[in-house]
Amino acid sequence: MDEWMQPSAKEMYIAEMGWHFNEKACKYAVQYLKDRSGKPIKPYSKEEVDELLKKQNVTLEKNRGWDYVYVASMAKSDMDGSPLADDKSIANYIKNLLDDIQANIFKKAKDFRDSHIYECNDYEDFKARVKNGGFFLCHWDGTAETEARIKEETQATIRCVPYGFEQTPGVDMVSGKPAVARVLMARSY
Repeated sequence: MDEWMQPSAKEMYIAEMGWHFNEKACKYAVQYLKDRSGKPIKPYSKEEVDELLKKQNVTLEKNRGWDYVYVASMAKSDMDGSPLADDKSIANYIKNLLDDIQANIFKKAKDFRDSHIYECNDYEDFKARVKNGGFFLCHWDGTAETEARIKEETQATIRCVPYGFEQTPGVDMVSGKPAVARVLMARSY
């Protein structure tokens, strides 16, 4: 068996690359799925999975590419130690696993974003920290001159006025003028 197909490598691959299989990747991956006796399973075709889901009245809302075909074949195999035999269980397994994967991908992205938002009130601190990436909540006086200076000196630009953060008046870190709100600033990478 290829090294990347070992469980720890597989988990790392999925964590880094996600589950989005195209037809070729799906067909390659399912050739390594085995039944309880260790023999290769007969993988599902896309048409077979579509028919199975239709018969079981299961609608996939968060499906991408060939993910669901791989998951159906995975359910049929002994990958998790207990292959599913009936169509209803397989259909529900496909839906639940794809929903969980999408929820986890979204949560991971949101947690990453949220952990890389920094409040900043000092321009020198901002200039030093923005080089390392992230989003910075900074007071802005609303002038094009201040925005242009920040862009020229740091290559950072205003991304948006965030709605999910408490907006408090303050002092613009560059001009020293009053600011009515904070904006999110970041550099392109």
